[in-house]
This record gives sequence, structure tokens and C-alpha cells, in this order.
Amino acid sequence: MSKNVQDLAVKSTIVAGDMVLITDSEDLDGADPNLKLASTVLFKGQTGAAGADGADGADGADGADGAPGLDGAKGDPGDLMVNEGSPTNEVVEVKSSLSTNLIGGDNDLDFTSKLEGVLGDEITVEYVNPEANDQTLLVTVLGNNIVIDLATGPTGDITTTASDIITALEESEDAMEIIGVANKESNDGSGLVTEMAEASLANGVDSVDPTEGLKGTTLFDADYLYLAYEDNTWKKIALASL
Repeated sequence: MSKNVQDLAVKSTIVAGDMVLITDSEDLDGADPNLKLASTVLFKGQTGAAGADGADGADGADGADGAPGLDGAKGDPGDLMVNEGSPTNEVVEVKSSLSTNLIGGDNDLDFTSKLEGVLGDEITVEYVNPEANDQTLLVTVLGNNIVIDLATGPTGDITTTASDIITALEESEDAMEIIGVANKESNDGSGLVTEMAEASLANGVDSVDPTEGLKGTTLFDADYLYLAYEDNTWKKIALASL
């Protein structure tokens, strides 16, 4: 249902010099609110009424009528409300991760950071072939770098399975402080692993709290107009596209 500008429940801020972008709270359905442009004149207070004319001067004795009084000054129009700001939506934390892709079967693992957000991107994992006979499986943690020296048999062949690595990591307090590990999907951990060059966990995302704003709140900065189409949930529109 169309409305007059004066009847809209929510009026937004200045877009450019003499124009205002406006919305009605009833239009804020989903992420595509109904936008309207109007002159700033419609958002200013009403001009005050003119003062009453001054009374005529009293007649002098046998004299001429007095001159009429001056008109009263008109009231000033009201001010526009301008809301500046660059709000952000909520961002949910994502832990950094690494999935191996080794030659062979049932030998791949998923590593997941226990550090906050992007800090997990600093964690590295490396499988080292000691190239010696009868070596035992060893986990070494240096800061955020995890080095796994693989076990070998009497001929120097690697004897470490993916399940062995899970067990060794779970027995390392230092490793468990920064990383979690599990069999990759469709892998059961029974396969022998291979040497793996140092690889970093990746794609961590820091959490961000949303900017508070009730549905219908409007903010703007130099480049965008921001509309809260739900409480604390914002959509931005480039001013250049309006």
C-alpha cells in the first residue's frame, strides 16, 4: 500500500545535498527493503506561521491614521537528523583446519585448530621419514609447529599408520593444547602414512560481534548506506548505485 512520505514510520538519512533516502519499517521484508528518494524539505520541521500584523496606530486628534504594524517573523524549519556509522554483521568464528591427501588408502587425517580464529593459521604439521631402521614414532611440538617423526621397521620402511599418529598426538599434552585430530571422512586410519612436507592449517576466521540496531535503523558513511532489515542484521547499498 502506498503512503505519503509524511506517513512513513522510518525515515533515513541524507544521501546527497538535497535528497534523502527513506524507508518504511513495513517495507523491510528480507534483504530487499523498499527504498524511496525524497527531497530533504519533506524531513524538515514545518515553517513557523507568520506573526500577526501589528495593530494600526491610534488616530490622532484630527490627525492621520497611524501606520500598520510590521508582519511577525516566520519560524525556522526544523533540522535533519543525520546518523553516521559503518555497522558490521555478526561473524561466526571458524577454526583453521588441514586435511591430508596422501598416496595410499585409509591414511588421511583431519587436523583442526584449538586456537581462536585466524591464530590457527599459524599451526603447521609435518611428517618426517627418518630414513633409518627401527625408529620409533615421535611427536615434537615447537611453538605452533608439530613435527611427527615416523616409525620404521628393520629395513627402514615406514610402519606408522594414521591411527598411530592419532594416538601419538592424543598422548602429547603440548599437541592437544593447539590441535585436534580425527580420521578423514571415508578413512579408517588403518593405512600406512607417507612423508609429508610441512603444511599449514588454513581458513580460520575471527568472530565479530554485530553492530546493534533495531529493524529499520539507517546509517551511512562516505560510500554506503546501511539498513537494518532485522535487529542487528545489516544490508549495505553503494551510494553510487542510487
